[in-house]
Amino acid sequence: MNRRGMLRRGFADVEDLPDAVDVPFDKNTYINDPIHGYIRLNKDMLQIIDTPQFQRLRSLKQLGTSYFVFPGGSHNRFEHCIGTAFLAGEVVEGLAQRQPELEISARDIRCVTLAGLCHDLGHGPFSHIFDNKFIPQAMPSSQWSHEMGSEMMLDHLIDDNHIDTLDSSDISFIKQLIRGSALHSGNEKMFLFDIVANKRNGVDVDRFDY
Repeated sequence: MNRRGMLRRGFADVEDLPDAVDVPFDKNTYINDPIHGYIRLNKDMLQIIDTPQFQRLRSLKQLGTSYFVFPGGSHNRFEHCIGTAFLAGEVVEGLAQRQPELEISARDIRCVTLAGLCHDLGHGPFSHIFDNKFIPQAMPSSQWSHEMGSEMMLDHLIDDNHIDTLDSSDISFIKQLIRGSALHSGNEKMFLFDIVANKRNGVDVDRFDY
């Protein structure tokens, strides 16, 4: 069993692994998710996570005002986005390994994973309460959606934190992946747009993590 597998089997930290385990020390950054176990955060993910725009998701409740009735339901957008990114990466990497004829590239894997990470950046206070109750009353003529907000917040996050590792085509691709298959345009692989936000039947990694 590899070190990651042993960590997921209940060892609290790397130092708790048996001395007989002879593997190189893993210097990657991990978080321990209560559902998915240890999740490795690569440099692309970390440069987004370590920003004020992403960190604000720690305060946004996944269940909105239901939290006041069920205080145990304290799942926040922060951990949800990381879990969704993990599942998005697992799905697209699994497809690449099992179906090489799909010609899934490293760029595809990178962008799908980052789309999972950024898909809820645009949520406001109390999540869908903001979309469905506050915005219609505050701006009755607005066509606002949290997906639109996520695209806007992604642009702001990149500009405000001077992230230069994503080019304009990658950013556009990630935004389309956040929107989902119904709004897909361009020459990208169509099936990739069902992974994070499946507008056709709702079966996507966003709901799997939720």
